[in-house]
Amino acid sequence: MVRMIAIKGIYWRVIPTLLSGILLLSGCDARETSNPITRIYSASIVYSYSSFKALLNEEEANELFDIYERSEREETDQKADIGEAYSVRISIEGKPDVSFYLDRNGIMREEGMSFIIQSGELFEHIDRMHKIKHAELHEVPH
Repeated sequence: MVRMIAIKGIYWRVIPTLLSGILLLSGCDARETSNPITRIYSASIVYSYSSFKALLNEEEANELFDIYERSEREETDQKADIGEAYSVRISIEGKPDVSFYLDRNGIMREEGMSFIIQSGELFEHIDRMHKIKHAELHEVPH
């Protein structure tokens, strides 16, 4: 009888460890199912070949990411005019950065593919944020 209790005690220690290992190896992650994006902490915008990089704070980066996520896109053969496009990078904690080019015609280049953005909202927002940050840089204190 004593031997049976000892075996049960071992099983109660081994089984949870085995289950944890199986979940870990299968790629299951509780954070991914409950909240796929943990935190967007920054974004940067560069226009064309400019040396000015607009750096967005966490709140601005989240707003930009929300608009990016809502943007409807359709794959296209058209190419973005990189010389007249914004280069955008959004940094997300624990995930690869989102990085793309977007030109005035709504052509987006992302991960080697071209898309046409159905609405001008994303370009307008990026353009506005870049201009605001550029103006803040050149603002003369009173």
